[in-house]
Amino acid sequence: MPKPPPPTFSQTVLVVLSNITSMRLSWPKRRKTGASKGSNARMLRISAPKVAMGGPRADTYPGTYREMKVAVRNIRIHAIPAGRGQACVAEYLKSNSPLWITLKHPHVLTPLTVGGSAKRHAVYVVSPFMPNRDLRRHASTLREAGTLTSEQVVKWVHEIALGLEYLHDNDVVHGDLHLNNVLLDENFHLRLSDFGMSAIFHQAKTAASQCSPFPEVISSHSTAPELLDPQAFGLKTAEASFESDVFALGSVVMELCTGQLPFTGLGPELSSFQLLTRIVGGARPARPSVDDDGCVMDDRLWSLTTACWAHDPTSRPSAMDIVEILTDA
Repeated sequence: MPKPPPPTFSQTVLVVLSNITSMRLSWPKRRKTGASKGSNARMLRISAPKVAMGGPRADTYPGTYREMKVAVRNIRIHAIPAGRGQACVAEYLKSNSPLWITLKHPHVLTPLTVGGSAKRHAVYVVSPFMPNRDLRRHASTLREAGTLTSEQVVKWVHEIALGLEYLHDNDVVHGDLHLNNVLLDENFHLRLSDFGMSAIFHQAKTAASQCSPFPEVISSHSTAPELLDPQAFGLKTAEASFESDVFALGSVVMELCTGQLPFTGLGPELSSFQLLTRIVGGARPARPSVDDDGCVMDDRLWSLTTACWAHDPTSRPSAMDIVEILTDA
């Protein structure tokens, strides 16, 4: 008997989503829809097999969900050892995804649904499609056109801080704040996306560390020093926190103002290890000159950046403090 043709990409994704019970993970139950568990999978369609955007932790595909245009994030958990590591991912999502889908804020991108399959090493987060893409790309376009101003940056940072304040008020740590995770909606307002994703990797790494290692994504340009070397700060593990989110916000401000990755100013010739060592030791970039090409760093933005970059996590302002500072600016 001839073998049946392999499933299409869209069919494969539907199978993955309908098999989430094999991961011991059910669809979030807080939002009453009157639909069965499997119906979420049947309502999701991938528009094309081509990845719209790839990153260190996930690939994004365009699709439709309940006739709404969506982005489907495929979280890369394939490197996590089977067993306790993947079970920990399932438990984390089971505990947290019901909260994620109930978050409501104009500057937070709320997932529509979350699902996965341990058998296929897949976790999917389905969110509304953001037509104007990410802030890194948008800010670069304005800078090249010569229309980026410090006032525009203050407005953006204020919106980011409002979203961050809301997440923190709901006891949600973003954990991976950078310009690619700040998206623009149809009205060019900012939405924080991918919050909580870093915790998936942290939880799984902690559970699986006795089995075998798997890669941990670290960006020296936005990662707080206490996450780079937790022991130096008296911490047992490198777990993201409200304070590390604020440190990352300082890096966001620096990049928006200069168009450069924040810590390249410490020395472009430094290796990654040397750069991490200097950051953990307390080194920070000098204030960029307003004469630099495209730089819009003014006194208020520099003051905010240095406050967010405080070496002692307890000395950093809270997201609420930052909202108040920028509201009065």
